[in-house]
Amino acid sequence: MQIFSFGLMILLFLPKKFLCKGLHKLFFYVIVYAKACIKQQNANARYRRENKKMRPTLIDVAEKANVHISTVSRALRGDKLISPATVRKVKQAARSLGYHPNVLARRLASNKANTIEIVVSHMESLTAPILIQNIIGVSKVIEREGYDLYMATSRGKVRDWSTILTSLNQRKVDGVLVFIGSRDFENPPPDEVFNKILPVVFVNNLITHENTGSVNFDNFGGGYIATKRLIELGHTQIAFIGPRNDNETKERYRGYCEALKEANIEIDDDLFEHCIYEQTGNSGALALRKLMSRGVKFSAVFCSGDWAAIGAMEEIERNDMRVPEDISVIGFDDMPLASHLKPALTSVRQNGVEAGKVAAEMLMRLIRGETISQEERNIVLPVELVERESVGRIDDC
Repeated sequence: MQIFSFGLMILLFLPKKFLCKGLHKLFFYVIVYAKACIKQQNANARYRRENKKMRPTLIDVAEKANVHISTVSRALRGDKLISPATVRKVKQAARSLGYHPNVLARRLASNKANTIEIVVSHMESLTAPILIQNIIGVSKVIEREGYDLYMATSRGKVRDWSTILTSLNQRKVDGVLVFIGSRDFENPPPDEVFNKILPVVFVNNLITHENTGSVNFDNFGGGYIATKRLIELGHTQIAFIGPRNDNETKERYRGYCEALKEANIEIDDDLFEHCIYEQTGNSGALALRKLMSRGVKFSAVFCSGDWAAIGAMEEIERNDMRVPEDISVIGFDDMPLASHLKPALTSVRQNGVEAGKVAAEMLMRLIRGETISQEERNIVLPVELVERESVGRIDDC
């Protein structure tokens, strides 16, 4: 630009006989414009230099905290070898200076994406209360650790595991959380899933392997405490509604059977009715209708999910019966809607937020390469029975 301006200056001071009057004036305005551009460029450059000087760096934080620059970097990364007192001092210095790490530079330096992928069966499953709670728990951990969240779907039932394998092979992520229930696995995971270097944690599907992590709820215990409570209330003919091909339901049914055996109550296969998992009560209502059409007698029903329980309660009312006066009902999940029903639904509560946090923290440990025992890799979280209005003592019914 400066050379161009110099050339124009020469043309400007040439004798006018060499230039027509209009052209001479045009060059004058061009020179004025060029000078203005140069002035603005210099101002922008000066602002960038000053702004760069104003932005605090790791060196500034190290000087203020009176530690080495490498100590600052390690403290801000959460290195456990740095003492808590030093970490507090470094973080306090960073806050006082307004220092913020350059995330892009950190990722390039560490060759990490700082991204976690969540795999679900389909986008509709994101409306499930338990999965919403799981993701809330996950987000609390990954935000604290400075990671981003990426979501993918298996497009329905997992047949060939192609989506998950693609995540493990191609996507620029540091770890994967698989939130797909066992009912959506038509085929078990191949060895290729478990032999990857990329950390994987399975949640709510009872898949365990020495090379991955898993977080599940005590489904057996949940089935047991729900059935035992009904027995304590005097019920001996207790129906069970749930999907046959679901590992979690199988565990809940096993707990149901264990409680019956302890009470010396015979297990009646006619009291088991299949239903599918869906976020309406239709399947639960149909299952209860089938139980009643078979003529089997029961005073209580334990459903493997809250939606099935809601459908069962609706079907009971359609048959001019009342809950719990005629039939007691217990669900599983304790989704927020359960406490707002009339009557309010008794249900086995799962802490979905806690499960998400535990799964994400385990994944962080795997990403950092920490040594984790098999017991720590396969966590089973407790459940609790939340008793409300949908159950009653049989003597009072």
